[in-house]
Amino acid sequence: MMLIACKSSSSRDEVSIIKALGEVDTIVDIAAVTEDNDPNGRLNKVGGYSAQIYFSSNLVDQESVSGTTVIEKGTDCGGSIEVYKTKKEARERNEELASYDGSVLASGSHVVDGTCVIRISNELTASQQEELEANIIVVLKDHK
Repeated sequence: MMLIACKSSSSRDEVSIIKALGEVDTIVDIAAVTEDNDPNGRLNKVGGYSAQIYFSSNLVDQESVSGTTVIEKGTDCGGSIEVYKTKKEARERNEELASYDGSVLASGSHVVDGTCVIRISNELTASQQEELEANIIVVLKDHK
């Protein structure tokens, strides 16, 4: 498993999130964005996240997802965790993602856990999304 950590001033410790994700059996690679490689351009901006960690899953056919790195492949290759400064900002982001549900812009399941928005790839079945999401929430609680 490849782990890439970056410095962050997030409300939740980026390093502990990466360690937690490393305990999920189906997660293969993990990478945190920097301001230089953030595909969404939201890192450390007003209303944006203070950390963004992408992960790939062996439940997703990685050859079917465009890009060469976990960050380039984005949420499609497994999922991501966006960390916000406040619970309110996390809820607002989750509401934004919900506005795309059921459309061609839908990127998968998403749920708020404290100041984090946990996103799971739309490439997974609904039951796989639910199971991966639940596993991530459990390991995150163990690493608070």
